[in-house]
Amino acid sequence: MESIFNTDLMHWVVFSLGATNLITGLGVFSCCRVFPRFRVFAPMTNSAVYKSFFRHHGVMWQVFWGSVVVHMTLGVLHAGLPWMH
Repeated sequence: MESIFNTDLMHWVVFSLGATNLITGLGVFSCCRVFPRFRVFAPMTNSAVYKSFFRHHGVMWQVFWGSVVVHMTLGVLHAGLPWMH
C-alpha cells in the first residue's frame, strides 16, 4: 500500500506550498517597512502601486506563515524528523 505522502498529488502540494513560501516571502520583504530605507527604492514607495500593494501586507504574512506551517508539517509527516532516524 502506497503512503499518501508518496503520491504525485502530495508532491505537487508540497512543491506548490514551497513556491507559495517563496513568493509570499518576497512579497512580505518587498512591502516591509525596512524596504523604503534603501535609497534606491525610496522613491518607489510613494507610487500608487506600492501603496496598493502595501495594503495587503498583513494578508501576505498570514498566507506566508500558514503555508510555512502546512509545508513543514507535511515534510515532517513524509520524511520524519532528522534526529528520529
